[in-house]
Amino acid sequence: MFKDGKLEDVVLKVTSDKAAAIRQTVKDWGIKKEDIVVVVDGANDLKLFDIAGYTVGFCPVEIVKEKADDTIERRDLSLLLHLLEKKFGKAVLAASS
Repeated sequence: MFKDGKLEDVVLKVTSDKAAAIRQTVKDWGIKKEDIVVVVDGANDLKLFDIAGYTVGFCPVEIVKEKADDTIERRDLSLLLHLLEKKFGKAVLAASS
């Protein structure tokens, strides 16, 4: 709600920890770890690997390469579809169409 041009009665929590930012939503929605796919490039996002059942490095730094289940080395996110199909089967591709 706005009062005198200012947002009122809203609590904003700002963090660079993306895993912490999404953890409550994952819990509230009842999403299972094995159903979460995380795609990251930098070490600052490695905490997201803790909430995911499948992790992918996208043109990643070395530490992400070491920790990710798979990596994409070209700046082409369509390559993710092939990795998802390999990991979860064709049903993933059919559901996304």
